Amino acid sequence: MTADSLVTTVSGRIPEDEVLGLLRADDESGRATKLIAQLFHDPAHKTCVGISGDNGLVLYLFPSHSQEINFEEWTRDDHCGDWGPDPWGHRAGVEVADRLLTALAPHYAAFWNGEKATAVHLAPSEPPYPGTVRIEPLVTQASAETA
Repeated sequence: MTADSLVTTVSGRIPEDEVLGLLRADDESGRATKLIAQLFHDPAHKTCVGISGDNGLVLYLFPSHSQEINFEEWTRDDHCGDWGPDPWGHRAGVEVADRLLTALAPHYAAFWNGEKATAVHLAPSEPPYPGTVRIEPLVTQASAETA
């Protein structure tokens, strides 16, 4: 199905600008995913780019398997104080998030609650749930001139 035929098919049910926005977001999501694969070492596939309800891009960073297990054990344990200052590996998640955001910084801006996102925002804080931030492609001078 082509984009034109999709827009024609749903016309009257879904506004054309919403369909086109979704198609643009899908294209940008694919570009972001490819860029992450090139710039960020992720053999466990813990990163993902999704599309939000308003056709924005969302970057997900999932916890590692060991973080999930340690978090589960830590939350079930009655003596949480014996686990040390980083009981389930949150700092490791912050380090991974920092590397990912640094790799994407020349290409995408990251936001959390409308503010510039940090590695702490992206790092998973409640395994098994991922950390999430919104990302937006940066418009470079060259691409703005060609538009």
